[in-house]
Amino acid sequence: MLRAASRNLGDFPEVDDALVLAATEERWPQAGGVFNRLRRRSLDQIAPLNGQQVLLFILAELVAKVAQTAAGVRPPFDYDSGWRIGPVTHRLMSATDGA
Repeated sequence: MLRAASRNLGDFPEVDDALVLAATEERWPQAGGVFNRLRRRSLDQIAPLNGQQVLLFILAELVAKVAQTAAGVRPPFDYDSGWRIGPVTHRLMSATDGA
């Protein structure tokens, strides 16, 4: 879902890191660092994200949260992070007309 969502919303190395993380179980313990980079970029006021990009970053952050929790790294992120991926993806696809 993250890969599909990221196609037309800009080139963001932080989102690329989340994609690599999701695809590589051995990297899941590094999810906290990926999450922190995503959050720093999403909060950057010098180069603010548009509404669709904000949703993309929320989705990428959720992917990082799920990876860290699945890796057993302490402390785990919110237990419901995985359940929020679908609704955020739906909002993002609705905002982009599925493009």
